[in-house]
Amino acid sequence: MSAFKSDEIYGVYDLVDMESFDGDQRTSERAIDGVFVFRRDHKLSVFSASNEMTLAYTGRFLIKDQTLMIEIIACSNRAMERTTVARTILALDSEKLILEANSVKNPGLRSIITWKKTISL
Repeated sequence: MSAFKSDEIYGVYDLVDMESFDGDQRTSERAIDGVFVFRRDHKLSVFSASNEMTLAYTGRFLIKDQTLMIEIIACSNRAMERTTVARTILALDSEKLILEANSVKNPGLRSIITWKKTISL
């Protein structure tokens, strides 16, 4: 797998799909709506919502090979503030971004999150 470049990610994305897995078994789709913004100054903003929760945060990002590193500065979940999370980039092109997020608390749990680029910055 080749490394992704930061200049490919800049833009505004709408949430298309979120699938959650426990091992290889699909467990649920949690997010209903969301927006992800990647700015050229490497700042980002995220908002996602479902019937169970709402999550919003701002921070900074860096792409290292196939990994999106996110430094969370302010967050609706205060426990996440001043933490860094890593997301594996499964796909990134002019139309979409697909990320894999692994649970820190439950190592077998992971989510595949698909975002559609609506605006390039």
